[in-house]
Amino acid sequence: GLPNDMPTPTARPANLADTTANMGSKEKFYKEQYAFAKEAGLTGMMADLAVAQAALESGYGTGKLSSTANNLHSIKAGDTWSGPVAQFMDDEVGPSSFRQYASPVESYKDWAGLMQTNFPGVTTAQNLPEAIAGLKNGVKGMYASSFLNPDPKQNYATKLTDVYNDFVSTKPAEMVDPNASPFEK
Repeated sequence: GLPNDMPTPTARPANLADTTANMGSKEKFYKEQYAFAKEAGLTGMMADLAVAQAALESGYGTGKLSSTANNLHSIKAGDTWSGPVAQFMDDEVGPSSFRQYASPVESYKDWAGLMQTNFPGVTTAQNLPEAIAGLKNGVKGMYASSFLNPDPKQNYATKLTDVYNDFVSTKPAEMVDPNASPFEK
């Protein structure tokens, strides 16, 4: 879970459904999610990757897990999770317990913590292929079993790369850090 001394996120709607209703476009999703990622303390490539993964995992905020549990990254509860849980069907294994968050910002904070502890290769990546390799080669396994899917249209690395590239190519100027490395822009 999150450390007890972590600051409480600023007031946001109770769940993601309130914030994404009537958004109408990927660009609006990207802009809003990028603000949540930044509020959670993510910058540069980590913010971009977190938003791209949220888009992929949540169906741009349309999935029930994201809209009712603020779980934008499909993070399962696991044995060490002591926070609230939500029960949903996992496409690969059936009924599963997923982490539930009070706000989208909490979801991004927890994603960042998960990257540090279970996917450290993501946090040290210098480019997108290295970050994706970090997601595939985590301390406790891969982020998604669809990394193994031989069909490029269903392969997690291919899908995440496509969403990431779409996001960074459509980022408004105010979301681009002029001092960031090329990967972070």
